[in-house]
Amino acid sequence: FSSDATLIVATDPTSHGTQRTIQYCKELNKPYLLIDPATDYHELIRVLLNNHSPRILNIAGNRESKSKGIAAKTAAIIQAVLSDTSVQE
Repeated sequence: FSSDATLIVATDPTSHGTQRTIQYCKELNKPYLLIDPATDYHELIRVLLNNHSPRILNIAGNRESKSKGIAAKTAAIIQAVLSDTSVQE
């Protein structure tokens, strides 16, 4: 776990993988943010980035096979936050 912070993009926050990622973050005392890609997340991610200034940001989330379209949504989220714009649905 060489990242400085973790962004978890999950449509199912109760999944085993998501819960395991949260557990690892807590054990390693690493900041994390769990978001549902269907919510207004832009400002929350900005707060995470501004408060912790991670050099390496781990991005985790549900599998594409379990959450269709999550890879594209996650890419759009990251692009929007880094370009400081809002995502169009």
